[in-house]
Order: sequence, then structure tokens, then C-alpha cells
Amino acid sequence: MLKVCKIWWQRAMFAVINRTAQQNETLGRFLHTLSAASLIGVLTLVFSNDSDANYAGLRASFLFVMDMILFVEGMVLNKGR
Repeated sequence: MLKVCKIWWQRAMFAVINRTAQQNETLGRFLHTLSAASLIGVLTLVFSNDSDANYAGLRASFLFVMDMILFVEGMVLNKGR
């Protein structure tokens, strides 16, 4: 059983590391979609009237940083490096 798991893990890592250009483009589009969803989340937190959210600013800042990281990584993957 352990040998089967090890072989499966090696194949999975090979597939993740050695992506084709089309897979990079698809992953880049997916990251851009996540970036848009993150930006919508930031705007929702900023413009909501939730007085109980003590850390709304911190959460919005974190989401905005993640938004920028996902956006840049999506651009890099769409270029094909």
C-alpha cells in the first residue's frame, strides 16, 4: 500500500511541476477568476455596515493583498514564462 501511495505521489508531483503551456494558461485564467472574487469580497467588507466586525479592515487588507498576488501570478502564467 505504501509503495502505491509513493508512486501516486510522484506522478502527481510530476504533473504539477511539468505543466504544458495550455495548462499554464488555464491556471492563469483560474487565478484571475479568484482575483476577481477576492476583489468583490474586499468591496463587500469595505462597504458593509457590519458594526460587529472588529477586524473588517484587517480582513479587507489581507484579501486585497491576496487579490494582487493572484492577479500577478495569473498574468505570469498567462504569459507562459
